[in-house]
Amino acid sequence: MDLCDTKLRTGVSDIKNNSGNNCSDTQNNVTSKRISDSDPERSNLAGEEPIKKKRKSSNIIDPCISDTQKSSTITIVRKSRPFRNSAAKDINKRNAKGETRLHVACIKHEAVHHGFVEIAELLLKYGAMVNVPGYNNITPLHEAVLNNKLGAVKLLLMYGADVEARDVNGMTPRNNCKTEEMETVLNSGVSVSVIKPLTETKAQNLDLGQIILFGCRLNKEQHKQLMTLTQQLKIKMKQSYSSVVTHILVPTDANNACSIDTDVMQGILQGKWIVSCNWLSSCLEMGKVIHPEEFEVRGTSHFPNSDAPKRGRMNAEKQLPGLFNGCHIYLAGVGATYTFDNSRLTKTDVVTLIRSGNGLVLSREPDPESIPSGERTVPYHAAHNGSLAKCSHYVIYRSGRNEPKLKYNMAHIKSLSVQWLFDCMESFSLREPV
Repeated sequence: MDLCDTKLRTGVSDIKNNSGNNCSDTQNNVTSKRISDSDPERSNLAGEEPIKKKRKSSNIIDPCISDTQKSSTITIVRKSRPFRNSAAKDINKRNAKGETRLHVACIKHEAVHHGFVEIAELLLKYGAMVNVPGYNNITPLHEAVLNNKLGAVKLLLMYGADVEARDVNGMTPRNNCKTEEMETVLNSGVSVSVIKPLTETKAQNLDLGQIILFGCRLNKEQHKQLMTLTQQLKIKMKQSYSSVVTHILVPTDANNACSIDTDVMQGILQGKWIVSCNWLSSCLEMGKVIHPEEFEVRGTSHFPNSDAPKRGRMNAEKQLPGLFNGCHIYLAGVGATYTFDNSRLTKTDVVTLIRSGNGLVLSREPDPESIPSGERTVPYHAAHNGSLAKCSHYVIYRSGRNEPKLKYNMAHIKSLSVQWLFDCMESFSLREPV
């Protein structure tokens, strides 16, 4: 049991001791509303699956009242599963709604009475990531501001919470302010000195049991090195790419750039390590798996200095949404095929890539005058001051004789070429249309 686990358990003990005294206050003072309260499944700080309770009535029971009346406790950490050596890994685990423990600490209605601000501080000290978006891309800061928890807001800002973070509807924490005092605190947040956690999140630590290699476009000698390494060090390997792959090995040029294909592009979108095959010979020479960071590919042949592999990987490690999150994409043309870097892709291939980037593919062309309310989202990775900042819908077409005569260039819907789509994937950025 490490220090983090001990302190969290102490926090749980304090909550248990105070639960009986504060239950009546909590029941009479549940005025703040959580953005995702319509979901009947309960969140808990253990990052576990929401607990489904059998009950005769279909009415939703407030999680605070349910906990205090039925068990007089609030589950913070599953006692049978203490923090492992990578405490941050468990601290940042999501529940079924995409919430981390930090989210839950900021949305509990009894935060002041039961000391959830102190629990949030412990989580942050021991590596909880402060800007992880949860349900509808809502961050812990969104939740704390919405519930008017001034102490929690100040704490989150001290640990680097992003005051400009947008949820799926484009709302920032400032948009949720209820008081002038809260607005003042948020406006001063940019000048706050950021505190570093006592335990940094080290998601990149190597675990041989979790590494799964895939060689892409390797020559005979490089493939032989890959086979030797996997056999000597008992590392898993896949013959074809799938989402379980952790490291994609590719040949690189003098600029540490690689040629692009759908496997590499999918790996970038899914946040995999894209590593030069020179890493193989170094590992064999050392007789062990060395950290691949210095062998990480810099870019692709079309975008050699983009750092797209690293940005895609860091995006995944920070648990941020995929590149096309908030984008509704329609591929124009029935039975279309697409040319990409001397390869021909089917519509199914392109759909797979879009979904790898968390995009939503539409089966019907969107009507710019009648966008469903549930689709009026903002793209998470668009520049806030760019032309795509409010663009929720994209009609992707093939250039040439089949190019559509009618093209949209509105704030919420745009017609763009499939080359624009591929460029976004390859550079891991929502590029400004030209």
